[in-house]
Amino acid sequence: MRFDYTFNATGIRILNHNRTMNKSDKQFKLQRQKPAFSRIENLHPYKLLTLGLILSSAIVFAFYLFSFLKLTHFDFKQIPPENFPKFFSASTLLLAISLIFSTKLMSDYQRDEIRALRIRLSLLLVSGLLFIIFQSLAWLEILNMSIYLNMQPFQNYLYLFSGLHLTHIIAGVVLTAYIFYRVTLVEGDPVKSIILLTNPFEKNLLEIFVAFWHYTVFLWMVIYLVLLLVY
Repeated sequence: MRFDYTFNATGIRILNHNRTMNKSDKQFKLQRQKPAFSRIENLHPYKLLTLGLILSSAIVFAFYLFSFLKLTHFDFKQIPPENFPKFFSASTLLLAISLIFSTKLMSDYQRDEIRALRIRLSLLLVSGLLFIIFQSLAWLEILNMSIYLNMQPFQNYLYLFSGLHLTHIIAGVVLTAYIFYRVTLVEGDPVKSIILLTNPFEKNLLEIFVAFWHYTVFLWMVIYLVLLLVY
């Protein structure tokens, strides 16, 4: 009889627990069914600001890309492929590789892997600095090619695209260095490491950085593909 009573009591608790879980599931579904604008309103202010900056940047680049294509009258392959700056291709490959590091940052943070997080941030920092160097070398390539002397509008757009994008990369590098510095400070201290890994601000900062870096990589991929169409 005692066994039956314990079993029944446990069963009641399980039933109540299931009801609680069902209730939370319904609340979660209701939150997912909210309009997109309502979900945006619930974003952290820094995330909302980053989203606004990304949208503004995307609109500006879309305008310039359309103007560039209109300048070419959508008549591609106007410049011989051998005159395409080689360092543009090298920098594109570099950014593609950097995605491998950036996509794993959040998983390192969630698994409390401070050392892995620091290493990936350092690799991203090096990738960003190398990208800046490669873009500068690409500009020198353009200046040294005589074919561009008679194609001033093309040259101007090349500098415009790469220059505007370079400001995004510089901002990303500065943010990378800042997060890398904060992670390095706490790596050897268990207490400070726990504070960093449980602080919502640090998580939001890392999420903002990952979103911004992915946007910056995607933006350059689009620019690179458009340039390839012209060459």
